[in-house]
Amino acid sequence: MIAAVHIASEYLPLLAFEPQLGHAGDPARWPVGLSASGSRFGVIGDRECDHTKSEQSATNRTLRVSAEPSEGWRAYFDRQHSQVAGALGVCVATCRNPCTAMDWIEPEPRADLQSRARTALAFAETPLVRLRHAAPVGHGFGVPSPEEVLDAWERSRAVLDKNPIGTAALKEDGFPLPGLPSLFSAIADASIEPATLLNGVSEHIVTLLERQP
Repeated sequence: MIAAVHIASEYLPLLAFEPQLGHAGDPARWPVGLSASGSRFGVIGDRECDHTKSEQSATNRTLRVSAEPSEGWRAYFDRQHSQVAGALGVCVATCRNPCTAMDWIEPEPRADLQSRARTALAFAETPLVRLRHAAPVGHGFGVPSPEEVLDAWERSRAVLDKNPIGTAALKEDGFPLPGLPSLFSAIADASIEPATLLNGVSEHIVTLLERQP
C-alpha cells in the first residue's frame, strides 16, 4: 500500500493536468503551446528554468520520444515519465521564473490548475509518502504498522489543509485512509471512487468455495 501511495504521488500532477490536456500525459499529444516561442520546457541547461537537471532531461526527451521505436518508449516510461509529471507541476505551480510554457491555458483555468498542481506536489512531501523511504519493501526491512500509517496520514492531512483543494483530505469519506479519495478527486477535478475489483473477486471465490460439496 505504501508503495502504491508513493507511485500515486509521483504521477499526481499529471492527474491535475488531465482536464486541460484531455489525456493522461501522452507525449505524442502534447499541446503545441508547450514548446511555444519563449518556452523553456525541454531546454537542457537553461539556468532560468526551475527544473532540476533530471527534469530538464526528461522534458527534453518527452518532446521527441513519440518518434522513437518501441524500445525508446518503454525506456522513457520506465525512467522519465514520472519526472515529467513533476516538471509539469513545477511549471504551473511553483516556478520562480515563469516562461511561456503554460500560456496555452487560459488565465482562469490556469489559476485553478495551479492550486490543484500545488497540492499534488505538496502530497509528495507529506509524512505518509515519506514512509516509503523509511520502509524499502522488498529489501528485507520492516514495513510501517497500520498505526504508523494512520498516524502519518493524520499528520499529512494537517499539512495539506492549506487551501480548498487540500482541505478535501479532511473529508470523512469512509475510506481506510479517510479523505484520500476526496483529495485525489479534488486534484483531478473529477470524481474518483475506490475500486471494488479485489472485493468482488474475493466474494466470487468465497461463493465458489461454498458451493463445493
